[in-house]
Amino acid sequence: MAIIKNFPATVTAIKNCIGKSVLNIARVQSFINDEENTDGFGDLEIIFKDNSYLTLSGIGDGESIRAVNKVANIPIAFDISDTKIVSWKRLDMKQNEGWKEIIEQTLLSIELFWHTTQFSDDTLISCILYFDKDFVNFYRTCSDDNKFFINERLFSDNDDEIRIERIYSNS
Repeated sequence: MAIIKNFPATVTAIKNCIGKSVLNIARVQSFINDEENTDGFGDLEIIFKDNSYLTLSGIGDGESIRAVNKVANIPIAFDISDTKIVSWKRLDMKQNEGWKEIIEQTLLSIELFWHTTQFSDDTLISCILYFDKDFVNFYRTCSDDNKFFINERLFSDNDDEIRIERIYSNS
């Protein structure tokens, strides 16, 4: 299956949420035989007070992210061997330390991090969502894990291969 990189749709999905207040946050995590898999943090789903969504995920190429304004997809469980079943669950994060502080905050602006090379088009590899007091950093690692953290920056303005695009509510 070919990987489709639709970065304009991702940017639009994120921009659609600027100015909205957070109602809840959840993540989609994989499990093996009902035990949480420690390979990554899964997809991130933010639900806003107007009942709209922002779901952040990877697109399967090991570096690119995407965003949609839909409920997070929960993949169907499947057998990987006679004794192992992989499944996914939506885990509510509104009571988790750090994440509960994001509830009620308004998304004010975003930063998009584009990996730039002279040999290909820019690739969207990370975004930071800036709220009233805190920010959430979402990125895709080379090992195909989605990672997201509160108040942790990963890239600097000085990285030669990273272009940062800042978008504010009136942009």
